[in-house]
Amino acid sequence: MFFHVPTALLLIAITITQVKMDPLEAAPPECKDLAPEPTCKQWKNSESCGNRLLEPDFYCRKTCNYCA
Repeated sequence: MFFHVPTALLLIAITITQVKMDPLEAAPPECKDLAPEPTCKQWKNSESCGNRLLEPDFYCRKTCNYCA
């Protein structure tokens, strides 16, 4: 019984620490904007494409030149 406890704890620790990727956080495969065109143009004109809080690399990939 004593020898099984460390093994069980190790398996629990490995299970808890596994990283799961959220599909909503993945970048879209196509080079297109997900936000409306006026929003992306406004971000580009106001130099907000570099603002990581707005996530322009996800919402305005095309307009902010994050893809080809």
